[in-house]
Amino acid sequence: MAIGNFGSTISFVTSSSKMQTFRNYSETIGSRWVDHNIQGRMPRSEFLGADLMTVSMTVELNATLGVNPWSVRDKLKNAVRNGTVDVLVIGGKQPAYNKFKIISAQDTFDQILNDGKIPKITMNLTFKEHLE
Repeated sequence: MAIGNFGSTISFVTSSSKMQTFRNYSETIGSRWVDHNIQGRMPRSEFLGADLMTVSMTVELNATLGVNPWSVRDKLKNAVRNGTVDVLVIGGKQPAYNKFKIISAQDTFDQILNDGKIPKITMNLTFKEHLE
């Protein structure tokens, strides 16, 4: 069953042969303001508009769950390096009307075997809304 995806870069799925999901999903939205200093008075705030949304999540890439950790890690890192912009879908819905880009990907090698193989990598991903 598909849980979501970031274009064709990564799919979040659960099935009898593969489990590639995320946890600690969070969305951050904000607004942009500027304060204008006025001599002898308190500053006046001016609303400039909405800020771009960010989405963060932790993805576990585990070979025992039918995932090739290195392959998925490489695809995600390439998406960061190449500035890939694509549709982000979570639970069948887009978090925003616009596409997203991955602005950071931090990985942790959770397990390293005697032969140097790494069967489990945890990645913290941060996406940012992208206007074209």
